[in-house]
Amino acid sequence: MQTEGLCKVYYERRSKQYARDTTVQPYQKITFRVLIQSMVAMYMNHVENSHRHESKLIIDYKNKLFVDGQSYYPYYVAALLASNLERIMKQDQSLKDMRPYKMHLLFLIQELSMGPAPDINDKERIEEYCKKLLKLLGGIEYKQAVLRAAGRFRQIMKQWVAVKGSDYRYAIKDNPEFKDFMLRKLRGNSVAEENSDVYTGRVMTVTTDKYGNLFGFIAHKPENVYFNELDNPNMDISYEGKTVSFRLTQKAGKIRGINVRIL
Repeated sequence: MQTEGLCKVYYERRSKQYARDTTVQPYQKITFRVLIQSMVAMYMNHVENSHRHESKLIIDYKNKLFVDGQSYYPYYVAALLASNLERIMKQDQSLKDMRPYKMHLLFLIQELSMGPAPDINDKERIEEYCKKLLKLLGGIEYKQAVLRAAGRFRQIMKQWVAVKGSDYRYAIKDNPEFKDFMLRKLRGNSVAEENSDVYTGRVMTVTTDKYGNLFGFIAHKPENVYFNELDNPNMDISYEGKTVSFRLTQKAGKIRGINVRIL
């Protein structure tokens, strides 16, 4: 399987399997360690755990990852994006400060491009999600996605330090509190009764309320879905007329759209 614009990936089933093959670049080689770390970051909603040793992760995620019957697509996507992220980070010195946070970048690349991933055990939906993600990130788009994710991460980290204090600048990659803070910044403050299904629809209108906050409606049956920028911090006026993915949540007895992302 090959994705246009992204370098081919080679899975090392044994140590130094491709050591004598000069056609395979070091960044194209994916080990089990990188694969399981990437899967935890992107599909298990626990990026704070993704830096742990593979021997620990395989125990923690037994019966959740590498399960018979699961689609190969998310594993391929995780390996492909991880290897190409390594390539881009080696080439672009502006990303040097992001090296400790590679797993966070993978998570952000996916989150900012497509929104939260569906259940990895829902084979049909996870394959559709992965195919759309690869289509979005093909060609030169992947580097732009990497730079966008790095910028967003730096912004969130700055906000984190502003709230928590300068002592909290360090040791954040495995901090679950920072992960939760990051998710709130990405997905808004919506809580409770969230539907895990991801829907798609066309944004009918986007306008501002009397306080200057953006809101709009997505075409959906049985009724159109209301969404606003308070629940969707990245929303802007350009969403109007676009096809988006979204989830539903019930807040104050009303259904509204969250995790709204342009497709």
